[in-house]
Amino acid sequence: MTQVQKNRTIVTRLIEEAFNNRNISILPEILHEEFVNHQDLFPISSKKGPVVFEELYTKMFESFPDIKIYNHKMLSDGDMVVIYDTLKGTNTGPMPNGQAASGKIIEFETINILRIKDNKIIDRWGVADQLTIMKQLGLIEQSD
Repeated sequence: MTQVQKNRTIVTRLIEEAFNNRNISILPEILHEEFVNHQDLFPISSKKGPVVFEELYTKMFESFPDIKIYNHKMLSDGDMVVIYDTLKGTNTGPMPNGQAASGKIIEFETINILRIKDNKIIDRWGVADQLTIMKQLGLIEQSD
């Protein structure tokens, strides 16, 4: 197996095992101890290491217990993997800011760039369609 194939396998484990199957106990296996998340979607206090995603995923799963990632594209080159995904889930739990559950379904797109070092993800840069999230949760008005 080439390093590019190994990198794709690591990212697939992050999506399928850790996120979609809610097995956050594997995060230290796939996230480098020096891991840095360069984008915040939910407010989290952790800044470095696997605990960043342990905290992020825990908060997301509390607010959106049924949320799933649907990967559409995965591109790999050298130590970088780029993924294009859709996330979909229902807000049946309280939000981290204390807002009550809305019961609304969200579906939004993300693009993430992941850098691999020592067979673990060490950096993540990402963009999520936060405008769509806010509209779907009723936090801002949808235009016609």
